[in-house]
Amino acid sequence: MTSSQDDLIEKVFTNISQKFENHQWLSERAILAATNSDVNDMNFTIQKRIPGDNSEHVLLPRIPMIPTDMPFDFKRLQFPVRLAFAMTINKAQGQSLQVTWTAALIPQPARDSIFM
Repeated sequence: MTSSQDDLIEKVFTNISQKFENHQWLSERAILAATNSDVNDMNFTIQKRIPGDNSEHVLLPRIPMIPTDMPFDFKRLQFPVRLAFAMTINKAQGQSLQVTWTAALIPQPARDSIFM
């Protein structure tokens, strides 16, 4: 267990400011949280630790997807990408990760946060 969100981030992403370009290292670890708001908070906090201009825009090609199992034809051009150092527990199902910690965030009246 850790006592704060910062301690949790440091345990999972030790020295991320030096290792952020190592894609293999990044792909082996994640923080799991119960809600999207907790995930967003953690992702934002971790992203601030990466040096450089974090507001760089990258163009990604949208891939046309045409389902064949529908009774009508349509084309979908959506390609959602989201920065994910942390993800919800549901989205983590089926992932193979070397380093994983779960953030159990308790509502404010009970306690600020508990990290496992």
